[in-house]
Amino acid sequence: MWKVLGAALSGQGRRSEAVQAKQRAVALRPDDAEAHANLANDLLALDQPDAAIEHYERARQLEPHAIERWTRLCQVLRLAGRQDDTVRAWQQLLTRWPDNADAWNELGNALRECARMPEAVEPYARALALCPTLAAAHNNLANTLHDLGRLSRARAAFADALAHDDSNAAIYSNLGNLQKNLGDLVGAQASYRAALRLQPDFLPAHHNLLLALNYDAT
Repeated sequence: MWKVLGAALSGQGRRSEAVQAKQRAVALRPDDAEAHANLANDLLALDQPDAAIEHYERARQLEPHAIERWTRLCQVLRLAGRQDDTVRAWQQLLTRWPDNADAWNELGNALRECARMPEAVEPYARALALCPTLAAAHNNLANTLHDLGRLSRARAAFADALAHDDSNAAIYSNLGNLQKNLGDLVGAQASYRAALRLQPDFLPAHHNLLLALNYDAT
């Protein structure tokens, strides 16, 4: 009853009341993973990430074989700014699902957000070994190599990213940043323009195109 009522209140946008109902549901059925996850969703919507994480974690403990419980916990830890915990959570997930390319890519992202750039290279490489067509991992690897000053390898990684997804404005914009740093202003301008053709409101490409044009003018 309380679980159904909580769902109805959530559907009406009555989050605070939904939380109260779902807390009753969890109290009555503390081993119901779905009830914990549903409560966590409303707590997160009410900007209570730490309380939400507690219930996402409980849902994960109750259903340790459900990868969606693990991934949701990882995502919310990141939203809460708990970067080191996010890294550990993805690492724990990967001990159970070592063949999950998306999870390796997310581990690389989490390491990047901790400014652990050298460590991020290996997870991206693992993701691409499992799924060579994963354009996001190619792009993330390229950005990491760029940050590490490994510019030739970064350029090759951007080429791989575009080979698998030539409709992503961010990849073209990131390639333009690399070309600009390599002194290839003509190439950079072309990449930024390609990004803007795909997404005319993509602000980073607008900003960087103006910079590249100013550099070229001087």
